[in-house]
Amino acid sequence: MPKMKECDVRTTHEHNVTHNMGLEKEKFDSYGKRKGVPTDVTGRRKRWSVRARIWRKETPCVLGIQEIKCGKVEEQWVEDLWGSRNFGYAQVKAKGKSGGLLLVWDTNIFLANQSVGDERFIAVKGSWKGRDGDLILANVYGPHPSNEKGVLWSRLDGLIQQNNCAWCVFSDFNEVRNQDDRMNTQFHTKDSDEFNEFIANTQLMEVPMGGRRFTRISDDGGKFSKLDRFLITEDFRKKWGNLAAVALDQKTLDVWLEEPDIDRVVEKAWTIPITGVRPDCILRDKLKYVKMALKKWSKETDSGN
Repeated sequence: MPKMKECDVRTTHEHNVTHNMGLEKEKFDSYGKRKGVPTDVTGRRKRWSVRARIWRKETPCVLGIQEIKCGKVEEQWVEDLWGSRNFGYAQVKAKGKSGGLLLVWDTNIFLANQSVGDERFIAVKGSWKGRDGDLILANVYGPHPSNEKGVLWSRLDGLIQQNNCAWCVFSDFNEVRNQDDRMNTQFHTKDSDEFNEFIANTQLMEVPMGGRRFTRISDDGGKFSKLDRFLITEDFRKKWGNLAAVALDQKTLDVWLEEPDIDRVVEKAWTIPITGVRPDCILRDKLKYVKMALKKWSKETDSGN
């Protein structure tokens, strides 16, 4: 597997990473025109605007997004998301309406000069202001099938071994490290062992994570998994010392409450007539209707209906 090659990474233009299983070359397309939100994500404007307010509140220096679900992200859209012009970004286009990755960084802090990736990760190499040496940031979205996971671990292993610098590999690996990382959902020992073997082979270490125990909750609220994590090399740890990550609580609720039609959705569901006598059963059914209404509203918002 070859080393990362030099490529043009200008700070305010899009860079599309081609699907390349062997990582033998990188191809980037730059777009100088500011065309606004691409047509295939226009229907998700409201959902993204909510997420943008969350991200701006947390003021990250680097932002990794999975499942962007669009073929091309425009510069103007990223600027609206980021909240300023001080950004650079790279993306992997989605296949149809699934997948897609986006990595955004603050150009006042991180200066990127090389990138590589495929449909499952983006790795961007550069320098961090005030820190010596190169570092690589890798936004990962792991596959579900077991055989595809092994292929991804092998790609990343080869890339890390051949690029001896500080690495931070993060996001949704779609895999757990042990049985405690799952609740009410199936645990696959073989997949977990292979994931741990990849981490050991690359000498990555996991950043301790506080906050929520699980990072993935099923739609029905009954299944829990810890799929997101930060993995770093010793060189990366030396640059920043002892690090810690936090899985944020459901702060999104405060942001959703700012949506102009949320009151109407909740009130309409709450006033649905309930047949019953016991107050606790009436309350249970009312909350159930509100939950169903919010879930439907959220999906319609996401699809643009």
